[in-house]
Amino acid sequence: MSPVEPSRRVVLLNFVVFQTAWFACVLGAAHAATGWAWVAAGVTLAVHVAWRGAAARTLLRLATVAALGVLGEFALVGVGALRFPGDDVAGTLLGVPAWIAALWLVFATTFEGCLAWLRPRLGLAALLGLVGSPASYFSAVKLGAVELAGPALPSLAWTGAVWALSLPACLALSARLEPADAARR
Repeated sequence: MSPVEPSRRVVLLNFVVFQTAWFACVLGAAHAATGWAWVAAGVTLAVHVAWRGAAARTLLRLATVAALGVLGEFALVGVGALRFPGDDVAGTLLGVPAWIAALWLVFATTFEGCLAWLRPRLGLAALLGLVGSPASYFSAVKLGAVELAGPALPSLAWTGAVWALSLPACLALSARLEPADAARR
């Protein structure tokens, strides 16, 4: 049995909270105020747990999905597509700054909220990852939170390729970890 789709109200709330948190994370990183990423993540997770319940189980599910996403970020750093300015070694995990982990926790909530409709459409998720992620990273570059480590076209192509794999994988993992009887409000 597949999980029940979230209500329109939940989808809208999740979308607004995610967008607000994305800006808090990215603008915080751009202005050396990465603590805002954790504030945004805390608020987002509190809202999500209030909706989903089962705090420990929900947070473990989100952290597992976020860890997979951080591995994708590590791959982007590893292939020389991205670098994160202003982060010293102590503030990174495998070359990925901690604020990215906070952002991934926030993003993981969308797989149960506003992006839940993509779960049975993994091919479309791959296409959206391929096309949408370069736009998101380019926005983060323009805001000063991320730098392209090489020429724009190859760096953005790498982000699209990694996200074409990461987005469907994260959606599938989220669906697999979610209890079939998950109650939605």
